[in-house]
Amino acid sequence: MKDYKDQLYLRLKILNDGGVIDEEVKYEGKRLVDYLFDRYEGLSLHAVETFITHYGMARQRVKNGENIEMMDESLLRDIKENDHYEESKEILEEIEDSFKIQIPETEEMYLLIHLSNILATRGEV
Repeated sequence: MKDYKDQLYLRLKILNDGGVIDEEVKYEGKRLVDYLFDRYEGLSLHAVETFITHYGMARQRVKNGENIEMMDESLLRDIKENDHYEESKEILEEIEDSFKIQIPETEEMYLLIHLSNILATRGEV
């Protein structure tokens, strides 16, 4: 697990070094990595890498006041019908509460896709 965390910290450093995320978002991303691995077992590195990357970019967009378009209604409906939607929603709410942040709905839906993927791939290498 420590090796996974180190790989994810490196990913955040690369995003920071490349100017994609700032220091604050990088630090928040590291806390998020710890949060996920402290609470859940058997997480897929690939699924968490994808989530952490998109989370960092989403947080930076919010900080920069940038908006993205809402996803298509049919995709939105599919997300809400996903077996892992409710648990993903609870995790995202915990993240918002723990980190004292508010994630706009447009960003939230995309992050829920990635969280659902993390939950769906638990136990896979």
